Amino acid sequence: MNSLKDFKLVDLKKSKFDKTKSKPTEGRYYFSEKHYLQNKDYDDPVTRPRHVLSWVRYAKESDFIEMKTWQYDLQAEAVNVADGLYWPEPLSPKPEGVYIWKDSILMQVPFEVWMAKRKADRDRYDLEAKKNRDTFKQIAASEGASVEMDDDIYRKVGI
Repeated sequence: MNSLKDFKLVDLKKSKFDKTKSKPTEGRYYFSEKHYLQNKDYDDPVTRPRHVLSWVRYAKESDFIEMKTWQYDLQAEAVNVADGLYWPEPLSPKPEGVYIWKDSILMQVPFEVWMAKRKADRDRYDLEAKKNRDTFKQIAASEGASVEMDDDIYRKVGI
């Protein structure tokens, strides 16, 4: 394993494996059917996982600030082997049951919380972009120039 992208995330709830032979605490599973998490799974409410997974920096020298930020801001939790939801193949969990690789820990964020954050980020970006356009228009107008931006043109044609 060279980087985090080398790990494939297995959805254990949608996969089928031999529970008697498998040893999740050692990172060993015997699958008869394996389902990897894919971006397209999030498009359909029927196949959508309950969480968005991400590797988050887990560094003692920064007092684990990135992980704590995810926990407080996004209600994130470390993916734990005891929950039996996800497995980063072929990683074995640490003794406390979480998946850590180098200086990263696998975290799960509830899907609804993740989408609310994305919407807030998008709204903040749109507001800043509008402020920048308005400032540009004001400066141009003070210089005597008339500027039509894309949003003005769309409004004129009724879009």
